[in-house]
Amino acid sequence: MNVERGVVTQPDNDVAGYFEVADAVGLDYVEVMLDGATDREWLSGEGRELLERYDDLGLAVHLPFEGLDLGSPFDGVREAVVAELHACHRAADRAGADTAVLHPTALAWERAHGGARLAARVERSIEELDARAAEAGLDATLSVENVYDALVATDDVPGLLAGTDASMTFDTGHARIDGHDDAEMARFLAAHADRVSHLHLNDTRTAADEHLPLGAGSIDFARLFSALPDGWTGSASVEVTTPNMAYVERSARHLDELLASTR
Repeated sequence: MNVERGVVTQPDNDVAGYFEVADAVGLDYVEVMLDGATDREWLSGEGRELLERYDDLGLAVHLPFEGLDLGSPFDGVREAVVAELHACHRAADRAGADTAVLHPTALAWERAHGGARLAARVERSIEELDARAAEAGLDATLSVENVYDALVATDDVPGLLAGTDASMTFDTGHARIDGHDDAEMARFLAAHADRVSHLHLNDTRTAADEHLPLGAGSIDFARLFSALPDGWTGSASVEVTTPNMAYVERSARHLDELLASTR
């Protein structure tokens, strides 16, 4: 199993701190949230100096998601959202990113428009983003994340991507909220290892989006890694919500311990 290891930034913290931790621990990349101060313009502006300073670190991005409705029933809105996300994908590719994570979310009034219709429009948007990426020759893989309380449940994401070259990002905390215990998460990863290329690793004590440091909750990460086939190649990002970078660093080191124990 060949796993690239990284850490996801959070908008509450100085992005430079994540690069410092990644460099100190010897991680492979930083996954930058393209929101707030680190939007797509940051990649070619203020962020360029930081990326050049830590040129031994690779780059992944998390495409913006708050307020961007991939399932909008209004054509002009949906098309504008697809155009903006494609622009972010292009900017990330130019900056050297390997992965661009996408939330398959619909924000419109389900009662009025119907869940099936909105989900179909989410699928159409992903297909359009995938086609645009191919036409533009982008190397950064579009990777669709399982999101809780969404029209597209964790188990439905692989089917959603069937007609595309997009991969899947499997988020452990989101899967737990979506009703998956450790055994079900392990079975999912074993069954869909050919589609899952990226992991978001965050711990939780209950079915809640706590984004705790690894080992602070109840998720059995060793079991999840063991479920992946020996030849699996992908990336795993520690995604911890905390202002204390020491917890981010500890989680990154814990990830290395987990990988060492499952090899």
